[in-house]
Amino acid sequence: MSGYTILVAEDEPSILIHTSETLEKSGYFIMKAVNGKEAVNLLNEKRADLIILDWSMPVMDGMEALLHIKSDPVTAAIPVIFLTGQMTSRENLSKAFEAGVTDFIKKPFDKSELLARVNSVFKTVEYHRREITAKDRELASVALNIAHNSEINQLLVSRLDQIKELARKNSYELMPVINDLIEDVSVIKQTHNWERFSDHFTMIYPAYVKSISAVHPGLSPSDMKLCMLLRLNISTKDIAAITCLTYDSIRVSRTRLRKKLGLHGEAGLVSYLLQF
Repeated sequence: MSGYTILVAEDEPSILIHTSETLEKSGYFIMKAVNGKEAVNLLNEKRADLIILDWSMPVMDGMEALLHIKSDPVTAAIPVIFLTGQMTSRENLSKAFEAGVTDFIKKPFDKSELLARVNSVFKTVEYHRREITAKDRELASVALNIAHNSEINQLLVSRLDQIKELARKNSYELMPVINDLIEDVSVIKQTHNWERFSDHFTMIYPAYVKSISAVHPGLSPSDMKLCMLLRLNISTKDIAAITCLTYDSIRVSRTRLRKKLGLHGEAGLVSYLLQF
């Protein structure tokens, strides 16, 4: 289970040291905060795989910090464990679970209990990551299949164009029929391909569009399509085939999207979109 980063927020120095050292000895990377506000600010700068929050802290307590964390689409999926000494009533626990807490550790606690709780959370995290990886592969397969079908459709349109040219020279009666056929194939290619991909994507990531829209409300429908495809790290060539656009137009769209998302320098577009 080592290699994960855990943010520990605790105002009692002895408990913060005890918790951090125990987890570090088990191979976890630790970030420390002495109150909820400091914890929330740290999450704006660095990514954590798990958050351990003391309930009672100065400046900002654990519950207020939890609400901040769960209201931010970037951090909402991070599991949170509460450390609690006094807030153990059924009403308090119910309130915390409703707010999105994953588990509780009651003070005082020993090393074995702490590690057992943390390891249990990460077993669940690893299971979900394997599930997501499998679903990503499935979704990417669907997208690439659509791209392949789009290329076949484009070839069909090209062949029909050739037939139309022959018909123009030999039989003008055929031309209206062929023109209609070309238009129908193009329309089917554009609408069916995207609807098929979008349905699969929404089934696997039901909150993705809502989450990214909450942070970037100015994105257009075309921008959102590009975000969904880039989320799967699909190549520019295949995105062009899926969306029925040219390779160069997708490159321009990617550059425009980076600006809208506020990404500068070496910031990775795909890496950023994976956070939602």
